[in-house]
Amino acid sequence: MRRGRGSILKKLLAALCLLAVLCAGFIVFLWARGGGTPNVSVDYVAKLNERAAAVPEGDRGWPIYLRAIALLPHGDEGAELHDLMRDAEPGDARWADAVGFVEGHAEAMGLIREAASKPGLGLVVEPGMPRGYMEAIGRGDEYEPYTGGEPAFMVDVVLPHLGELRFMARMLRVDALLAAEQGDRGRVADDFGAMAGIARHLKEHSLTINQILFMRIGFLVSNTVQEIILDFPGVLGDTDLEQIDRVIASTFTGPGAEIDLTAERYNMLDFIQRLFTDDGHGGGHISAAGLRWFESLQWFKDQPSIPTNRIVVGFLSLFSTGRAQITEEVNHFHDMLEARMTTPIGEELPDRYDGDFMRLYETPDRLDLGRRIISYMMPAYSKMLWTIMKSKTEIGAARVAIALERSRLAEGAWPASLDALVPVYLDSIPVDPFTGGPLRYALGEGGPVVYSVGMDREDDGGRASPKAWRFVSVDHVEDYLKNDAEAFGGDWVLFPKPAEEGE
Repeated sequence: MRRGRGSILKKLLAALCLLAVLCAGFIVFLWARGGGTPNVSVDYVAKLNERAAAVPEGDRGWPIYLRAIALLPHGDEGAELHDLMRDAEPGDARWADAVGFVEGHAEAMGLIREAASKPGLGLVVEPGMPRGYMEAIGRGDEYEPYTGGEPAFMVDVVLPHLGELRFMARMLRVDALLAAEQGDRGRVADDFGAMAGIARHLKEHSLTINQILFMRIGFLVSNTVQEIILDFPGVLGDTDLEQIDRVIASTFTGPGAEIDLTAERYNMLDFIQRLFTDDGHGGGHISAAGLRWFESLQWFKDQPSIPTNRIVVGFLSLFSTGRAQITEEVNHFHDMLEARMTTPIGEELPDRYDGDFMRLYETPDRLDLGRRIISYMMPAYSKMLWTIMKSKTEIGAARVAIALERSRLAEGAWPASLDALVPVYLDSIPVDPFTGGPLRYALGEGGPVVYSVGMDREDDGGRASPKAWRFVSVDHVEDYLKNDAEAFGGDWVLFPKPAEEGE
């Protein structure tokens, strides 16, 4: 009996030892798996700069913009001037100040036009402020070159030219309105050409913010064209209007205006290579080292808690999507978005554009660290899509306004319908993003009205509502109308622009 008990005890002890060995082995396995090191092998900042670096020296606008920047105010004074250039209108209390500033910086204005005429921007961006920019604003001694031992992180790249170029476009807007006041039609056309050149330069880097600003410059152009047509009738003749329309069409509606998500794709792939290990064949798993790097960024006010213990990460990596699949999904998602942005929205809503992505990432398994981290980093593409589509619609409406004015000059009266503008003044009528059909037109005693049916998808004959431009799901329209029918229930009037809408 005792021998039997001893045998059982030995077997139990052997089993416990085996279990201990297995547990120890599993812990060692998890420790090893969680300890892989990401391989930051691709320099995505260099890839972002490929287009700029390829611009020949003589074709670069950036060195000339820098000379203009050196002549313009910065700091608090510069911030106040941004508001002045944006808001001042002929006849209001601030107009004289805006005109005084522009006329007092004639040399800078000449440099801006010269720079905008160059084929490319030619700005090679880097982590931190570029040396040339720091020197232009009188802070060259503060320049700090990047000295990291691996390719720079794309998110660390600084883009100081965005605010500077937008300010210059606003200066050109003021000058175009001033030129219209003075009857200087040649200068009006030159200013529009320079605004379009600035917009083109902004697209040299295909980041989302660059492309949104590109479309915002298009919105600025469209608003300014409308102001001149309405407030200074007859200043621009048919030839001038045709030239301006050609500039708008080639810059903001041609092939170069298509949205390019290459840089945003690079941004996500850069995250992936810093979070995941690399098996040399496109595969890999989430790593503790990558998660410690992510935690160190401290980007979020309420940054989610991310485990960084090597053994814990090794365990969670068993349940996390691998590098190859994450990479495939990110590429697929950007391919899908780029394809969708080339077609009218119609009834397919921007807030549903992220559907495929959201199904993957909105509520990921909490054990799936790969998808959780990538979900934190994905931009709000729905908002971007509608911002861009809204600007495209407004730019299209500006072209209609130009065509209407050209028709009026030729015929002595406004046309009875937009169809009369095709094909002499327009190739086609721009699309209403709420329906996928053409923009609407009404001709009353006050003149022509160009409009979209707006978020309620109902034609109210051009009756303007201040928030009709808001794009919401069809199944949410009724809720918005119940909340404020006056604000949401009319049409989105695009020409003439309601007074409260600005750039």
